[in-house]
Amino acid sequence: MTPPLVVSSTPFADVDPAAPINASGVVPVAPSRFVFIDNQNRTELLELTLNPGGTQREPLKRRQMTGLSGGSLSDPEGFTNIDVNGEVDLIVASSRSVWRDPSSGQAVVKHGLVRVRYRPEGDLVAEAMPGFRDWLLAQHPTLAHAAELDPDHGGLNIEG
Repeated sequence: MTPPLVVSSTPFADVDPAAPINASGVVPVAPSRFVFIDNQNRTELLELTLNPGGTQREPLKRRQMTGLSGGSLSDPEGFTNIDVNGEVDLIVASSRSVWRDPSSGQAVVKHGLVRVRYRPEGDLVAEAMPGFRDWLLAQHPTLAHAAELDPDHGGLNIEG
C-alpha cells in the first residue's frame, strides 16, 4: 500500500509574508499544475507547479487577467474548471455581484460569474458572464428578498 502524500507549508519565493495569500479556490489546469485565486488580489490568478513527488517545482507564477471592465474581479471567492478537448476555461464566482456604492447608496451590479480562458503562458483573457444572477432569481423566486439585501447582511452571496 502506498503511503498517503503529505503536503506541508512551503513559503512562496515572491510573496510578502506580511501580506498572506487568502486562497479562495484552487483548480487543476494540467497534470501537477494548479491555478488559484487570492481573495485579496482581483487582477490576477496565481499558478503553482509541482514535481511528481508533490514539492514545488518553480516559483509561484502571477498570471494577469485582461478583458474585464474596470480591470478586476469583485471579491473573487471560488472557481471551477471546464476542460473540453484540452481547452480549459475557468469559471470564477464573485460573491459581491451586487453591492451598495458608499457615496451614492445605489446598488451596483458587478460580474457575478467570469469566464477566464486558461493558456499555459501569457495573460489570461477574462470576460464577464452577464445574466447569471437574473437567471438564478428567475429560477428560484424565493431568493428575491435576499437579492435586495447586502451580501454581508443576509443578502444573496454566491461564493463558489
